[in-house]
Amino acid sequence: MQAAVYQGREDIQVQDWPEPELSGGEVLVQVRYAGVCGTDMMICSGKHPRAVPPRVLGHEIFGSISEVGPAVEPSWKKGMRVAIFPLISCGQCSHAGKGTRTFSKCWV
Repeated sequence: MQAAVYQGREDIQVQDWPEPELSGGEVLVQVRYAGVCGTDMMICSGKHPRAVPPRVLGHEIFGSISEVGPAVEPSWKKGMRVAIFPLISCGQCSHAGKGTRTFSKCWV
């Protein structure tokens, strides 16, 4: 897959990036659109204190589910449109404390 990768201050490169491997309760989202937010701008300018290169940018995204892990709730299906809402965490899974956020189905 291709990704916008922060390489350092004012250095963003579109690169081939390995596709993530799913664990049982995850889905893979094929990104259709991604927004640029204030955090992305801070990272690009080299002012974000925790952004260490290389780092894939873009956490405000819309797309569709391209792969479903075996332990995913049956209502989540391949092809379903989803929007990532990066400010809500389930607070229970192993990723919740690592910055990974849950996302919501998009019914637009």
